[in-house]
Amino acid sequence: MASRFITEMKYSHIHRIRSLILLLAVLCFGNTVGRGAHLQRIKLTDHDRASIIGAVIRNIFKPESNYEGEYFVLADHLRPEWIPKLAGYDVSPVTRKEIESASTPLYYYVLWLRPLKRSVHVTVHLYDSENRTLPHVMLFYSYRRAGQKWRGRFLGGGGD
Repeated sequence: MASRFITEMKYSHIHRIRSLILLLAVLCFGNTVGRGAHLQRIKLTDHDRASIIGAVIRNIFKPESNYEGEYFVLADHLRPEWIPKLAGYDVSPVTRKEIESASTPLYYYVLWLRPLKRSVHVTVHLYDSENRTLPHVMLFYSYRRAGQKWRGRFLGGGGD
């Protein structure tokens, strides 16, 4: 009787180990499949980019948050028509060549859009033409699609 009990316990123990290995394999496989789905990022159209960039620029240059005047945005990955016209602010695209050949220090914003699975993260840096490695300002936004529009949220940031 005792030997039968020991045999059943060994079988039960082996069965638990097999079940545990199977469970771990399923979890690992599920995790891998989940990562593959994570790589499917939002596909942005030019209209989406224009909407997001316009919203970010309107947020940066809203009245009482910046001095009125002339500002520059690096035009590497954006079109001039994506920059909205704002009362009191002259926000113009500038090329890298214009930055490098400027006779006086030129401050310019750089906007990066990073599409994720469910949102688009936007990073904004403010550089000057003399010191292009350390940004003076860093701002972070997140945008989600809400119907046909994009809803933005300021995540944080600041500068000197």
